[in-house]
Amino acid sequence: YLGFLNADEMKDISEPFTFAKSVGISTDNRIYMLDSTRHLVHIYEIDNITGIITSIGQWGKLGGLTDRQGFYKPNQLFVHNDKVYICDTGNKAIKKYNLQGNWESTYTDFIPEGSTDKIISACVDKENNIQILTSTNLIKIDNTGKVLKTTIFNFPSIPIKIITNYDGGLLYICCENQVLRVTLNHELTNSFAKLEKEIYPDIARYTSIASDTRGVLYLTDGKVI
Repeated sequence: YLGFLNADEMKDISEPFTFAKSVGISTDNRIYMLDSTRHLVHIYEIDNITGIITSIGQWGKLGGLTDRQGFYKPNQLFVHNDKVYICDTGNKAIKKYNLQGNWESTYTDFIPEGSTDKIISACVDKENNIQILTSTNLIKIDNTGKVLKTTIFNFPSIPIKIITNYDGGLLYICCENQVLRVTLNHELTNSFAKLEKEIYPDIARYTSIASDTRGVLYLTDGKVI
């Protein structure tokens, strides 16, 4: 295991994290752990997870929009093609890093100034565009940050996470009570896995979604998969 969930309560800043909100794994066997409470990301080696290689961000320090090594209320990270993407939700930005934790790009201005919309999750599709899930919209930007499409979605419940399928040709949006299948151009094809007490009596709401290379989807409520 890594750290303790109540490290802040114990006032022990030597513990690696307090709230592990998101995890990613790279092809060179590194683990990226996002701590949304401490506003940073720790990088570990899979074969030596007791020691931190380095961190992006600094414990106890909030990073602004232009801060290349800092975040404000980061919400999610994912690893794609040897790049690490971090949803810097408090700054309404996506920040991209190489596997060593060095900053490469900051994507912003896709949420209008003054809007209360916030970044929930993001992924990269097979066309190498970044698909950003917000509290009310689905936004597609290219790798220069240009907004290609913004679609207002009437989500059936609170949106939780967006992923692509195994080849990046479809999008899956996990909401608290069901999953939406969406094309890369934001057309809703269908919804499924709707939570009904008769079918899923022990699950109150979904908390995350993942996919493997076979295209199998995995849903969890934080207790069961």
